[in-house]
Amino acid sequence: MELVWVLVGSGILVLVFLHLWLRERRRTRIEYIAYGLRADEENDENAKTKITQMEASFVEAISRLEELGLDQTV
Repeated sequence: MELVWVLVGSGILVLVFLHLWLRERRRTRIEYIAYGLRADEENDENAKTKITQMEASFVEAISRLEELGLDQTV
C-alpha cells in the first residue's frame, strides 16, 4: 500500500512541475513576442533616422552644387 502512495505522490509532483514548466514556457514566449515587437519599433525609428540623415546629406550636396553653378537638374 505504501508503494501506491509513493507513486501517487510522485505523479502529483510530476504534474505540478509540468504545470510550472509549461507556465514558464508560455511566459517566455510572450516575452519573446514583446521583445520582437519592441525591436521592430526600434528598427523603424533607426530607418527613419537614416532616411532623414540621407535626405539632409542630399540637400547639402545639391546646395553645394548650386553654389558652384554645377546644378544640372531639369
